[in-house]
Amino acid sequence: MKTMNKSRRSVWRWLLDIISSLAVWGSRIKIKAEGLEKLPADGKFLLVSNHVSAYDPIVLLHHLKKFRMMFISKPENFEIPIAGFLMKKSGFLAIDRENPRNALKVIYEASDFLAASERPVVIYPEGTRNKEPENGLLPFHSGVFKIAKRAGVPVVVCASCGTDKIRENWPRRKSVVRYRIAGVLDADYIAAHNDKDISESAKSMMEAALEDLHEA
Repeated sequence: MKTMNKSRRSVWRWLLDIISSLAVWGSRIKIKAEGLEKLPADGKFLLVSNHVSAYDPIVLLHHLKKFRMMFISKPENFEIPIAGFLMKKSGFLAIDRENPRNALKVIYEASDFLAASERPVVIYPEGTRNKEPENGLLPFHSGVFKIAKRAGVPVVVCASCGTDKIRENWPRRKSVVRYRIAGVLDADYIAAHNDKDISESAKSMMEAALEDLHEA
């Protein structure tokens, strides 16, 4: 039964990958990535990134599909027709940040998944889309870094820009989305520091990378 369930989940994930690739193609998105050589090859890491558009996870799903990343997202996204269904079937987790008990349960589930698998977990520490990215990052939810600490894995810090322009550009012109792997906080660093310190380090790395991306 477990083998059958795993097989079915793989099929749902395959379909989700196809949809994300079609969305990138249909939305006329050109992706420029930097720093991919920094990604741990074994796939055991927590990836955190800034969040300005619904296209953020779509871009990562498509461009880093070989890692078969598992995303943590807000419950409303699982109600999106077709895509939300495939997210559920692919094992993505819904986190209700307004419910601390639920949020902690999901954090524990994600850390257990990460410790037992060779697939990364992705979460957006701002907690919601930043509608005014020109004013800087939103405050981070430092609790999300418990995922990496409990699983004993590094934190990969990613910075992305350009996804917030896709809707206004389509269909008249292409959109260029740039993202950079700003750096990696290794497992030893994660083990030796508290959630707040890890959060501040990740945020500083992300801010520096975003400043470079916007100036380029």
